[in-house]
Amino acid sequence: MPEKPTLLLVSQSYAPRENQKKLWALAEHFDLVCVTTNEVKNMGMVVRLSDCQEERPFKLIGLDPVGDPNSTTKFVFLGLEKVIREHPADIILVETEPWALLRWQTWLLQRKHQPKALFVEYSAEDLDRTGWKGALLHQIYRAAIATSDFVVAITERGAALFRNRGAGKRLLVNPQLGIDEQLFSPALPGKKNTLRETLGIARGEFVIGFAGRYVEEKGVNDLIAAVELARSKITSSPIKLLMLGRGPLGQELIELQKERSWLQLLPTRRHHEMAEFMQALDLFVLPSKTLRAGGVTWAEQLGHVLIEATACGTPSLGSTCGEIPNVIASTEAIFPEGNVSALAERLIYWITHPAELTELGKRQRARTIANYSNAALARKLSDCLKGRLAAEKRSVLWSTRT
Repeated sequence: MPEKPTLLLVSQSYAPRENQKKLWALAEHFDLVCVTTNEVKNMGMVVRLSDCQEERPFKLIGLDPVGDPNSTTKFVFLGLEKVIREHPADIILVETEPWALLRWQTWLLQRKHQPKALFVEYSAEDLDRTGWKGALLHQIYRAAIATSDFVVAITERGAALFRNRGAGKRLLVNPQLGIDEQLFSPALPGKKNTLRETLGIARGEFVIGFAGRYVEEKGVNDLIAAVELARSKITSSPIKLLMLGRGPLGQELIELQKERSWLQLLPTRRHHEMAEFMQALDLFVLPSKTLRAGGVTWAEQLGHVLIEATACGTPSLGSTCGEIPNVIASTEAIFPEGNVSALAERLIYWITHPAELTELGKRQRARTIANYSNAALARKLSDCLKGRLAAEKRSVLWSTRT
């Protein structure tokens, strides 16, 4: 007789093979069926579920979206009713926002075919809007809370949106996607030297890195200014800045690069190729800053690149923006957002204290693996949902076996 609860996961996130690593981790704790989209655009390429035919310890079902496939909230899955009808589950978990059509499609089908299953939604939203949009979303959040047995938010700010509208204790903070600790791991010295040579890094250069969108709120210009200031005060060690990404500020950064031989722009990479970029660095920096526009306040949602960098053992600094301090959790690695001089001071300190920098990288890696690996996130979600099942005592499958 099966000992694991059955989880039916509905999400558009799992066509990319890298994201499926989370499913392997979940399968350690659940009898898992995952419904996802048949294909998705990733880094300008189309990723098809049918391209990956490996054996899996879970069932992966691809469906076609009806509506706007480029939106995360304006589509439903064709054929989802058949899947829910034919796959009895202890838990039905949908990963999308409270106002998403897929969220309400999944809930209606759960009520119709599996009313005793625990209905859980996983929300990535963390923006609290004002005005008429805020008033409308307030009612949508309250409706979502009333029709959910449990809610998982990826950040504390996202959890507050539910908590402030009455979710109470039916709430967990847990990022959606973690990292593969085997792929994102420290490079051996020989490999690191090879990676640096490939990137054109000269021996003895101290390399600072950034990866993300080239937009104002990511603080890219602040980072360039801070590195320039640090270079003017440190003459004993040549400093280089590698920036990987793309975005509206791209052309401006290209012009800045022409005037600064120490600044090097790199094209975006696929997710599984990011590890080698992080492994080549001496220090990674995420200088995001809060953006307020149109009644909406944006702040760094999680800073997944921080998790990737620290998992590689690369010491990382981050601003006080959004979730960054919670991810880094080291006051000595945090600087005030938008403060170029404070960032420059942090850079100067860590560059001139190499032994302490190495220890920072070790501490950060240990914390990241313990809290943000796919295995850690799956374990946390499993413990919480199994506890919820036991408390509810109404699941049709697992609760009758234990």
